[in-house]
Amino acid sequence: MTYIYHAARILLGLVFFAFGINKFYAFIPTPPIPEEAGRFFVAVLLTGYYWPLLGFVETTLGALLLSGYAVPLASGLLAPLVLNIILYLGILVHSPPSYAMAAFLTVTLSILLFAHRHDYKSLLTKPLRRVS
Repeated sequence: MTYIYHAARILLGLVFFAFGINKFYAFIPTPPIPEEAGRFFVAVLLTGYYWPLLGFVETTLGALLLSGYAVPLASGLLAPLVLNIILYLGILVHSPPSYAMAAFLTVTLSILLFAHRHDYKSLLTKPLRRVS
């Protein structure tokens, strides 16, 4: 199990680190995308702040996963990003490579979240006493 965990952590970290840096330097070529996805992409770029912020967050969380430091925090913060990526790929892009990426992100993040489920237990339990 530890080999699977470390492989998932490193692979997911590499993906988010590389794609986060790509938002600043654009070294990975962008494949052609459908018109609906293109409109969404242009809207995100036109905000002026969201694309660099997303790149910073992805790079930072990817670096945390690669370093092995604060993995429960990084994987917990990646969950909403991965959900948004899965919805974008599944609803707007509609291509087999996008389905493969969505499956990869789902499986690797699920492995990390499952491995650290005890770290999230306190977030999901009712407190015993009220703090005032």
